[in-house]
Amino acid sequence: LFREIRKTGMLAEEAMYRATGHVNTHKGMIFTLGIFSAAAGRCIQEDGTVTLQSILRMEQKMTARILRAEIEMLGKEPAKSNGEKNLVQYGTTGIRGEALAGYPSVFHIALPVLEDGLLRGMEWNRIKLQILFALMSRVQDSNILSRNPSVLYQVQMEAMQFLEEGGAYSEDALDKLIRMDAEYIKRGISAGGCADLLATSLFLAMLCNKIPNENGAILNLFPVVK
Repeated sequence: LFREIRKTGMLAEEAMYRATGHVNTHKGMIFTLGIFSAAAGRCIQEDGTVTLQSILRMEQKMTARILRAEIEMLGKEPAKSNGEKNLVQYGTTGIRGEALAGYPSVFHIALPVLEDGLLRGMEWNRIKLQILFALMSRVQDSNILSRNPSVLYQVQMEAMQFLEEGGAYSEDALDKLIRMDAEYIKRGISAGGCADLLATSLFLAMLCNKIPNENGAILNLFPVVK
């Protein structure tokens, strides 16, 4: 299944490059949402439903063996993306490593923050901002790492400080974020890897009916995912 969907993924990448003038803007997103979309379809085909546990198990069955072999081979070939360059330079495994490990950044960082925000009755957009900064404080974002490890460390420390000061739920959060956004644009910093993981988390939450309904009620709170 993983080999088959990669053919579609390659077509999507080609369309992306045509639209962006050969700039990689969504390669990680195509990879991850392609995997989880196919995994969800297989779960529904086999079980008639999809849960966080079942889609994670299916993702692992689909990808583990192939990605393990790929990561071992990547250092022997010319790097094509920031993630592959980082593997050669710094030994980080990027989005392939996330998939191989069962997306720990999604299941152990992003989704718990999402659940906490819902339980506390926080505004939906602020929950998403809180998730983004939780990821930025802990994930080795390939886009930022490709600039310099010291830049990644600085961004992680800034994100951590933002969270310690109340994060997206503090009264002055939006003013802080506007200033940070302007500064990151000036410095050419983009947490694109964390943005992909945020989008993946929202996709899974919506897929498994774990987001607020129109009245703001909480639907099907998250089980513990092991």
